[in-house]
Amino acid sequence: MDRKPFRILTVAGSLRQGSYNRGLLRAAEALRGLLRAAEALAPDGVEVRFFDIGQLPFFNEDVEAVGDPEPVHRFKDAIATSNAVLIATPEYNGAVPGVLANAIDWASRPTGRSVLRNKPVAVMGAVLGKSGSANAQAALRGELSRIGAIVVPEKRSANWSRPWSTGADAFSPKSPSACSR
Repeated sequence: MDRKPFRILTVAGSLRQGSYNRGLLRAAEALRGLLRAAEALAPDGVEVRFFDIGQLPFFNEDVEAVGDPEPVHRFKDAIATSNAVLIATPEYNGAVPGVLANAIDWASRPTGRSVLRNKPVAVMGAVLGKSGSANAQAALRGELSRIGAIVVPEKRSANWSRPWSTGADAFSPKSPSACSR
């Protein structure tokens, strides 16, 4: 009997290719198959997809009134066809980055019928400071809850503060003590 795969959509809240949060997702994929190339590493029955939110236009109700632009349609479809969403967010000035807030704005529409409604969503993040993006994660959890997503509780999410060695492909934790849960 063929079973449908369990689909996880991953989103990095940073546009920078070398961002710690893209690296965090790459590290997660190496551990459990949580991003692009991880499909080969994912357990049987798990499919992992990445969506680049950099292609989304700025949210604008006038544009929305005419119909979702194609990148927004693809984003909402990627969420709708996934069983769960994993978001890795940096923290800019103690808040959710604008590009990620913009993506959540698009995904939250139409009001009351968001593709995130009743969708399990986990949040994690990494920054160079001591917070591990805790402020941005808390704000994002609040936004997602208001939309109606099923948000993984904070105690089950991951924070990383200065977790990686340097180098373009060296996104692996320095030591277990560098990571906190």
